[in-house]
Amino acid sequence: MNAFFQAGSATSGTDSLTVTTTHGNASSTVTVVKIAVTKVQFTGTNVTAYSRDCSGNSTAITTPTWPAPTTTACPISASPGDAAVYAAGAVISGTVTFSISPSMSQAISGVRIQGVAPGIGNFVASGVTLPANTLVTASIPFTSDTALTASKTQFFNPETVTWDISQNGAVCGSGCASAGTSANPIYVTLSPSVLPSQFAPLMLTYVSLAVGNGGATSAAAAVTATWSKFGTGSVPAPANVKTWDNRVMSYYQQGIGFQGCAVKAALLVESNGSLSNNTASGQCGAFALLLESALAANGLHSSYTEVAPADGVSLLVIDTWTLSTTPAYPSQAPWEYELILNSGSDYMYPVVPSFGNLTEDQGLPGQSSVNPSEKVFNWHYIVQYPAGGTLWYDPSYGVTYPSPAGFESQAIQGYAKQILPDSGGDYHFRPGFVFGVPPNISFIVISQLSM
Repeated sequence: MNAFFQAGSATSGTDSLTVTTTHGNASSTVTVVKIAVTKVQFTGTNVTAYSRDCSGNSTAITTPTWPAPTTTACPISASPGDAAVYAAGAVISGTVTFSISPSMSQAISGVRIQGVAPGIGNFVASGVTLPANTLVTASIPFTSDTALTASKTQFFNPETVTWDISQNGAVCGSGCASAGTSANPIYVTLSPSVLPSQFAPLMLTYVSLAVGNGGATSAAAAVTATWSKFGTGSVPAPANVKTWDNRVMSYYQQGIGFQGCAVKAALLVESNGSLSNNTASGQCGAFALLLESALAANGLHSSYTEVAPADGVSLLVIDTWTLSTTPAYPSQAPWEYELILNSGSDYMYPVVPSFGNLTEDQGLPGQSSVNPSEKVFNWHYIVQYPAGGTLWYDPSYGVTYPSPAGFESQAIQGYAKQILPDSGGDYHFRPGFVFGVPPNISFIVISQLSM
């Protein structure tokens, strides 16, 4: 006699089953051993490889798993699994490992396992054979029956897959046994990443800034969503950009000078958020590379742009300062004010006791930095998007410029240069706006740092 029995519960154990033959013979009671098949781990394949940045380090994630290992340099605490990154239009696939308890005396064939993922599709494996005897786990490959929506950013936080099993191969419904769940964040970028190899790896923070909350269906919408993490749209405008796990990234935080600030995006996102840590604060070049990297994660190209004094010799003096009513060099207008800085490459750090005819006021606020410690620069770095376009994004301050003249009017207090007999930290200063004098700003694309 052949008998079929499927328990509605995923737990193992025993059940009593009464069997009566079709000829009316007396029924008898048998004991049935229930086999529990439970999802243990999901390993994603065909993903976009990335590195999960964290405090002072990063961990390469090439096959995200759920649950995630906790022995890495950057363990996950807020999520049970690694984040997975895909480009729009991709088909999600992976391998699921199920535990089988207790070990079976014989294999069971014709099993159907189904995973339901809302908003993504279904994962189905039919005709599965569950192994017998000494094997207590089974690893089964799955592929989603639906591709991710093309040309659309999405963020599932988390995406929960519900797994069910049917011994007789039937489509799972109310009669299937639960085999557990998988839950993890999934980021879907607008297009495949175009991050150049020299700026690799693709950090999770770049992806997080690229995707945001999802929903962008065009390059313009994706840029707007990314820029909203840097700028609020008002002036002063920094949005105080954060890493994927909300660590602080500051722009020349008070008490940190040029040498204590990150110069690369990768160093910036590995900040630990502590303002006493040198990599917690970044230079303008690091923030420009961060914005470029976020755009590249969405498949978008941009131009790394140097802001330089057009005369080739002046220093950029960023807002805001108060000028003395009695300039030191009245006969040398417009260069009539004395500006005293530190000699060497760090003009304002350590703090200068007196700036001569200039008094430092509250300046343009930078990212997570109410009054940046540096306001005098040889150069400044911003991002042009699209490449060759007419709009420049300044991620350090969270503002945009329409032209070099726009930069001068929005950001520049004036210029400083040494005029004989100036030496050391002594400079002549002139305001940025002088009637009849053209803007002293040039925008120069640096191709080797563009993406």
